Amino acid sequence: MSPASDPPRLEPPGESNLRSLANIGQLESIAASAETLSRYFKNAKRLLRDAAQKNVSIETRCIAAYTAAHLLSLGALHVRGYGPGRKSGHRAIVFQTLAPAVGADNSVMRPLGTYHRKRNRAEYDGWNHFGEPDLSDLTRLCASIWTLTRRWLEAHNPDLLAAMKPLSHGRKPTRRMGRGDRRTPAAEASSTIPLFSVHSFLVPRRRPFGLAELLGSTSNLENSSRRRQNGIQHDCNIRRGSSTQQHAHLHGVLERRCI
Repeated sequence: MSPASDPPRLEPPGESNLRSLANIGQLESIAASAETLSRYFKNAKRLLRDAAQKNVSIETRCIAAYTAAHLLSLGALHVRGYGPGRKSGHRAIVFQTLAPAVGADNSVMRPLGTYHRKRNRAEYDGWNHFGEPDLSDLTRLCASIWTLTRRWLEAHNPDLLAAMKPLSHGRKPTRRMGRGDRRTPAAEASSTIPLFSVHSFLVPRRRPFGLAELLGSTSNLENSSRRRQNGIQHDCNIRRGSSTQQHAHLHGVLERRCI
């Protein structure tokens, strides 16, 4: 009897398309790493928080959301072991590879192509027709790309997913502090402030992933800003009142001396 041969290993969906793009120089093969993915997602989250700020122009907020979508698309391509090639037009290629990379459909692909052309016209031709609907649509696209990437990792590369989870809190293991130990402010900050939380969108969820979980609650930021402004105004009122009392006191002293 001939020895049983191993069954052929099935390729992940879209691998042949990505390999073909790499053969013509549109993509290049790279080694996927949890550290690089964390960097992509961290920068995208920061840009989405900037896009949520209402004290800047709508064009700036839309460009920030577009850049976040590009970073998330780079992350989706990175999990497949590919990156953009050296040729021009790599941003468009990155958006077009979302379908073979993580299974994006036309509801994601077509709007990304439209906003890519809008971004080029705004940057190179000075054209500015961005509005609030564009910002809402871009943030929706970012959440969709993030969800597709997480689902692909869960299904096809759980090892990379497991390697990313320890990076979620950004904390280093430390020994228990003794009575005589003293912790510096820098060490205290590094052990308590998380660098970036990828756990919120990488773990399986019982309900669909939403943009509020991606950005975090902005109400706390608004409330803290409002409390800070109220505190500054209160301090100014106190100083103004004390200054008025001092002037009244000096005026009374001068009047008594003149009499």
